[in-house]
Amino acid sequence: MKNSGVKSILTARKDFHQWPKNIAQQGPANLDGIKIIVTPEDSVRIGALLAGQADFIRQVQAYDEKQAQQQNFPIYAAPTRGINDSISFRPDNSLVSDVNVRQALLHATNAQQVVKTLFSPNYPGQATSVIANSAAGYVNLSDKLKYDPALAKQLLDKAGWQVGSDGIREKDGKKLALTIYESLPQPQNKEVLQLVAQQWRQVGVALAVSR
Repeated sequence: MKNSGVKSILTARKDFHQWPKNIAQQGPANLDGIKIIVTPEDSVRIGALLAGQADFIRQVQAYDEKQAQQQNFPIYAAPTRGINDSISFRPDNSLVSDVNVRQALLHATNAQQVVKTLFSPNYPGQATSVIANSAAGYVNLSDKLKYDPALAKQLLDKAGWQVGSDGIREKDGKKLALTIYESLPQPQNKEVLQLVAQQWRQVGVALAVSR
């Protein structure tokens, strides 16, 4: 194996004959090797595939799937067996220390809109728990995760956060304004958070997305 930081070259061993006996493939590998090129930019990655410069790519964005399929590239969408995409709060943040505020933000989040707007059928549907439904210990919590902006407003009122002149809720001289950092490994995470920010704004909460 050769690794330059942006490119790795794997060369098959011609003398390899140690396959498990239950594997149909025996003898040397069918490929001479594999060249892996690191391309963080989505546009460069899909462009290389469509132009015939790459035989396959990893992590095809939902908005690129159609043009890949039009050129007869199959898309393999393996489901996650771990944690679903979610937002976690810093425990010592006083703005969300009240459980009513955290529950309000949960009910102010329209997960179905996020899924339908930004993703394709190849992605899992709306989450019904923090962990994937294929993970050990999964419990269906969909009845507690319902989108209900009216309830969200009630909970924020109960927590003492009142709508200010600019539409953002205030309490004790502080605005209910939060900052969240983009998670680069998550598909379209920036777009997801920006859409969530729009949803939260409707109940009087400001969410700034940073990188």
